[in-house]
Amino acid sequence: MESPPKQSRDHRTSATPTIPGAARSAATPGRPTSGPAARRAISARPAATPAAPATRPAVPAAAGRAAEPAPRPAPTATRLGTLAHLPAGWMLVPLRLFLGITFVYADLQKLTDPQFFDPNAIGYIGRQIEGFAHGSPIGGLLLNVALPHATFYGGLIAYGELAI
Repeated sequence: MESPPKQSRDHRTSATPTIPGAARSAATPGRPTSGPAARRAISARPAATPAAPATRPAVPAAAGRAAEPAPRPAPTATRLGTLAHLPAGWMLVPLRLFLGITFVYADLQKLTDPQFFDPNAIGYIGRQIEGFAHGSPIGGLLLNVALPHATFYGGLIAYGELAI
């Protein structure tokens, strides 16, 4: 029984003929082209140095004055137009201020209105509760629980707005 022919261990030989004048392949004789040894060889190469940023020349000085530095370039939209540098909580500050001011204003309006707690006045909280109860899904709760104790619930609403 015959054994198959032994293959050469030489990485430099190739089965394809070379063409004169053609570009050489990336493989260098004596260097592996794949595997851990190739990765070590690639990582051992020196890193490319970054190009120096372009700078403007200084403005020439007038007679008897020192040269002024070149003006700075205009800020880019990526630096000015984003709020990515702020923590997430700071993004909600305008909304929180608006809601806080609105609740305090509504609370002060209720507490300083003489009609809000007077059962004989037009602006009484009981009349507002009765008006909202019609057509509301919780109308029965408003008419049977909140309306008999309208002054208590009106005060609870006013001080609750202040607490928020």
